[in-house]
Order: sequence, then C-alpha cells, then structure tokens
Amino acid sequence: MHDEEDDSWSNLAEGDVTLLTVVKIIMLAQYVRILEYGLRSLEIHAMFGEIEMILSLVVFESHDGLQASPCSVMSIQMSIQILLPCIPYPSLKLLRLKRLAWMFYYSDGSKLFYTALGGGPAVVLLHPTPVDHRFWLPVAEILKAKYRVIVPDLRGHGQSEAGEGPITVEKLAADAGRLLDDLQLGKALFAGCSIGGYTLYEIWRTMPSRVEGLAFCCAKPQADTEAARAKREETIAKIRERGTAEFIESNLETLIGATARRRWPEKIAEAREMMQAVPAESMVAVQQGLAARPDSVVTARTLRAPCCVIAGGEDAGSTPADMRLLTEQIRNGGYGAEYNEIPDAGHFAPFEQPELVARILRRFFDSVI
Repeated sequence: MHDEEDDSWSNLAEGDVTLLTVVKIIMLAQYVRILEYGLRSLEIHAMFGEIEMILSLVVFESHDGLQASPCSVMSIQMSIQILLPCIPYPSLKLLRLKRLAWMFYYSDGSKLFYTALGGGPAVVLLHPTPVDHRFWLPVAEILKAKYRVIVPDLRGHGQSEAGEGPITVEKLAADAGRLLDDLQLGKALFAGCSIGGYTLYEIWRTMPSRVEGLAFCCAKPQADTEAARAKREETIAKIRERGTAEFIESNLETLIGATARRRWPEKIAEAREMMQAVPAESMVAVQQGLAARPDSVVTARTLRAPCCVIAGGEDAGSTPADMRLLTEQIRNGGYGAEYNEIPDAGHFAPFEQPELVARILRRFFDSVI
C-alpha cells in the first residue's frame, strides 16, 4: 500500500505537500478512532468534516487568487480511497467517495454547504430542522443509483452559515435557486421534509419554471395558528435563557415517531448529534421564520407539477389529515398528486424509514422523468 500511496503524490505542486500531509494525518487519526471506539455510521459520516473543509479550501480559495494544483482534490480523494479498505467497518463503504462531492456556494452573502452523490437527473433533498444534510444521506445512497442527488445544509444548520435575521422560507427558497444556479441546473426534482417541505411551497411561488416535480414529506400547507406562534415565542425565550439542551430533548420526543424510538434507539443519538451542532442563535432564527411562514393551502391549488405527498401516521406536527388536505387541494386545482402514508413513522419519516421513503421517491421520480 505504501508504494501505491507514494505514487498518488508524485504529480503534486510543492505547495500542496503540506495540505495533503495534513489529510493523511487526519485520516490515520480517524482510523485509530474507529478501531478504538467502533463509531456508528452517522458518526463516520460526520468525521469527514475536516476533509470537507480542506476540499472546499482547495476548490474555492483558488477562485480568490490563491494557487492550488488541479490534481490536489483528486490526490486527496485517491489517498482516502487507499486508506478506506484498511478500515473494517462496512458502513464506511456507503460513502463511495469517488462519487461524493463536498462543496460550498454563496447566497445572500452567506456561505452554504451541500454534498452531491451519483449521476443522472438532478434531485434536491431539503432536510427538516434542527438537523442537517445527513438526515437524508441513507435515502440519497439509494437514489444515487439513477439520480444526481444534491443534499444541502439549510442556512444555519450543519456547515452552512445562518446570515442575519430570521431564517424564513423565502430565504431558503432563494438559497435553493442559487444552488441550482451554482450547479448550472435549469430545473430539478425536489423533496423536502418539514421546513424543507415548507420551502417547496415558496419555490413553487417564486420559481415554478425550475420545478420538475415536488415531493412533500410531513410538511402541512397550513401556516401556524396563533397558539402555535405563541408557543414558538415561548421556545425562543427558553433557548435564549437556558440554551438548546431542553429544546433538543423535546424535539427528540416529538419529531421521531414512537415506533422508531422503540425499534431503532440509535436514531435518537444520531439525531441528537445533529441537533447539538446547531447554534442557539440559528434555532431562534428558524423558529422566527417558521412563525412567519405564509399559508400555503391556496398555493397547493396552483401547483402544476407532478406531486408526491408522504405522511407519517405517528406525526403530530403535520398529521395525516393535514397531508391529505394538501393532496386534496392539489387535486382540486386540477392536477394529480399521489398520497402515501407510513403508519409507523413520525415527523422525521425519511430518517426513520429511509428504505421505504426511498422506494416511494424512486417510484415517483421515475414516473416524472
């Protein structure tokens, strides 16, 4: 292995050696961590954060005039591929780094993160709050066999900056449009869960020509009631006073269905890890944006694109009745919509049952393309 690894560095510019040495050290250190602790799949995905930042530095800082060898990114990926077979954990093989890209783009002055897997027609997956793009990765791993799956961190989540002011669906939709611009995509298939789904309504209102199809997961069309807005104000006050721990534990109870909590308790720890990475100010900004989101019942009647609706039978936030209302409104507007209900899933249905949700989305996307 040593000789093959040395060959991968042979064409590097002198200035790249330090960078790539750092990468080698990081990977070897993480290899030791895996052997010692036996990290879970989500943590294995998360441990590549350092590599993601280095890759983005190589790609994007060169746009600002810094010199970087064109073979830098390729050499980094080659070195990672050399090390991966030495790691005896099958979950790592899900990464398939040769087909995984980490990138950043800019929207309204904020630096935002996305990852992309596979190739084919473009699919954009928008996650709920307060998690990040990793929410969708198990689904993306299945869809990437036929589709180019683009999974961003919404602003204020994961590795994306929050920017100033409330994080509204208007901002999130504009971010999605900027992402398509950055990828030079005219249109895409979209799926969104919770706030990711609320963003789809705004995408339709502001840029319908960029929509190939829409899949709404646990994302009711109604705006907050006055009682719901008052509860969000209480939540904001508690976060500002006490921090995020109490809010996170409450979310783990209400957003993940009872069945998933019982069958797959590890998902609670995985979700908690993502939530703990979201800064308190971002959680406040999201709650402010959710309270201000417009009613989308009328918008649903204007939809003129193929639509898929997915409801969780254990979801108290966007109930099956709410999602059936969405389906009816789309159909009342004269356009078809398919309705799917997963009886033993909660608000985080794609995270709880990724294989089933991926099958639903694959069937829907295949029918559109």
